[in-house]
Amino acid sequence: MAALVVHRVSGVSYKHLTKILACQSSQLTYCRKKHFFSLNNLHARDIVAVKELSLSNLKRFSSVQTNPADDTNPEKQDGKEGANGKKKRNIKMIVLTVTLTSLVISCIAFVLETGKPLKDFDGNVIEDEYSKSNVFYAYIMRTYREIFFQVKVTQEPSRSKLLPEPLSYPYIQPPYTLVLELTDVLVHPEWTYKTGWRFKKRPGVDYFLKAVGPPTFEVVIYTKESGMTADPIVTKIDPENYIMYRLYRDATRYQDLVHIKDLNCLNRDLSRVIMIDWNKEAYKLNPENGFKLKKWTGEMNDTALGELAGFLTAIAASKVDDVRPVLKYYSEFDDPLAKFHENQKALKDEQDRLAQMQQQKQSSNLSGIWNKFRR
Repeated sequence: MAALVVHRVSGVSYKHLTKILACQSSQLTYCRKKHFFSLNNLHARDIVAVKELSLSNLKRFSSVQTNPADDTNPEKQDGKEGANGKKKRNIKMIVLTVTLTSLVISCIAFVLETGKPLKDFDGNVIEDEYSKSNVFYAYIMRTYREIFFQVKVTQEPSRSKLLPEPLSYPYIQPPYTLVLELTDVLVHPEWTYKTGWRFKKRPGVDYFLKAVGPPTFEVVIYTKESGMTADPIVTKIDPENYIMYRLYRDATRYQDLVHIKDLNCLNRDLSRVIMIDWNKEAYKLNPENGFKLKKWTGEMNDTALGELAGFLTAIAASKVDDVRPVLKYYSEFDDPLAKFHENQKALKDEQDRLAQMQQQKQSSNLSGIWNKFRR
């Protein structure tokens, strides 16, 4: 009965309490049952008082009786922890060994595949500078050469001449070459949850390409974007085919984490080449040929392309032999197009003043001749 009552009060297992009471009966005392009767309630209530044994002692005794192996023994606990630690160290050592072995095997297989000598169509080995060297050395050097070649292909333009030779008679070769960046000059990438990535067309693109296209300029797209991304965009924004050539990321020179347009590889006279970009780092190998345009971020009230078309057609109309001094002059200003309009206005005012002076001079000459005949 006592075990049942304590079980209900403390929540300790009834079987455990039975064992405890059997062993520790001298430490428990019970009071007699007292019955209390109420006028409103005819049911009896039993009150059992438990003395000299707290619930904490009861739980402690329970843990002692139910755990035959004494886990509180420090020596046994240390032994168990040591066994677990040793097991974990063994697992880590196995994983490390397997990883290193796989890495070594992969490296050996890569060297054997990459460093083997080339063969012709008949299966004969093609001799190279390492053919007469030690086999191990020859495989290592061929592997190094192949890795260096792949790095070079990634960082340098895909070919030494990016454009074909200029057109010859009877075809018309434009006198100047205009090189354009695509992203943030002609289009701007935008992303939304609804449409994903899309390229927005800059206001005035159609007018700009028509104004600067052949026969005035040889228009070339030279962009850091990959061909897979940029080629359909160029086709979309230029249905009239004013753009004569397209150069993509593989034609750039990767240096200092920037895709640089190397105009030296264009196969054109640089005195007649103009590069339009918003990033000066993109044409830092040929800064005298660059013209920085303000980066377009998607504003639909932008008029920069129309102003740029006026600037470029003015250069073409002037038939300058070398565009680099002109570009260098305007590159000194924060807003070169604004400076160009200012110069154009000043030139127009000067032309109007000269025309007015010429008209006044002609009027005075006519008046003198008239007066002479009157006499």
